[in-house]
Amino acid sequence: MHHHAGMKRKRTGLAAAFALALAVALFSTRSTGRIPVITSRSFLSFASANSIPQAFLLGAEAARTAGTPRTALLPFTALDRAGYIDPEKPAIYTFPYSDRIAIDASGWIRYDRFGVQIEIEKPGQPSISLKVFAYPWFRAGRRFLLRADQMALAEIDDRGTILWEHEFPMIITALDASADLAAAGLLDGSLILMDRDGSISFIKSDNSRGVINPVYGLALSPDGKMAVIIRGISPKRIELYAANGTILQKKKECLLPSNAPLQATAAFSDDSSHVIAAMGSELYHYDVRSNRAVSLASEMRQNSNLAYTVLGPAGRQSIAVLAGMSANSGKADGGFDSSAVWILRHGESILSYPGAVGFSASKQTLAFVTESGVDCLKGEGL
Repeated sequence: MHHHAGMKRKRTGLAAAFALALAVALFSTRSTGRIPVITSRSFLSFASANSIPQAFLLGAEAARTAGTPRTALLPFTALDRAGYIDPEKPAIYTFPYSDRIAIDASGWIRYDRFGVQIEIEKPGQPSISLKVFAYPWFRAGRRFLLRADQMALAEIDDRGTILWEHEFPMIITALDASADLAAAGLLDGSLILMDRDGSISFIKSDNSRGVINPVYGLALSPDGKMAVIIRGISPKRIELYAANGTILQKKKECLLPSNAPLQATAAFSDDSSHVIAAMGSELYHYDVRSNRAVSLASEMRQNSNLAYTVLGPAGRQSIAVLAGMSANSGKADGGFDSSAVWILRHGESILSYPGAVGFSASKQTLAFVTESGVDCLKGEGL
């Protein structure tokens, strides 16, 4: 699985003051339970990285299809290059890119800022250029295109062929997908689920009387049996939906005492026991069983210039979070002066990497992407 900070590139000057502030925040968090034991560590420098040999990637793809252990290739993106990590050797294979890119185990899609044109590239095959007016979005081994006006969604295969598509009456404000489901939250508060073939299996309209409560964040559990949505303006709330046959029913609701920005990122842990949600400088741990949301930001000594993005599951009931800090909250390019990746287990920090701008993970391997290379950590309890 690959995680990156988002569409905008992040600048990482790593000034000493910011690095120190992040280090204080990172290592002052409480931590109980099992702490990972790092048994090996390899820093793979971009300066000495290999170019991507077609035979290497084609062999990896064949192994992935056959389900052999040779599947542990981790895609990643950095500030100006992307590629794959082979944690078994270990080694990295990279290529440069400009503008923007989305990458998975099968290849990558280059695209421009406005989503006018995309270039679909797959090892060993000619690239395909398409005018789509849409942005590529990869999740759970699947590829989607979100139309530039955010009012239509399509799933595509690795050659760009549209498998299904839907147009919506309102702007899509949140998306997530599992192996067999895709979910869209809309500006009017609706939640829509689509099966693997694209058929709409569930529509939940917001029933608030005279009040619109847009969906600002959305997360599906790995098995697609639960969904969490973040909605509302004042107050915001987390709603938990659970499967009942072929539909999802609202089971729980928890208010969020927050004045945070509206847009949220969120992810379930791999065991579906909890969710981490981020909204600007606010960070929450939501426990599914107790229906309780706890703010983590105050414990991590955040300040108004620190912004969080949830990257996704990091194995062993853990979730990765990107923390970025700017000298001022109004940087024109939306980038960060310094950043770090935290690994949270049930809301508690078990590992942190100041200076990381991205993250990938596989079984027993955590890979932290920096400006100059990739740091691969292996061990017990990861």
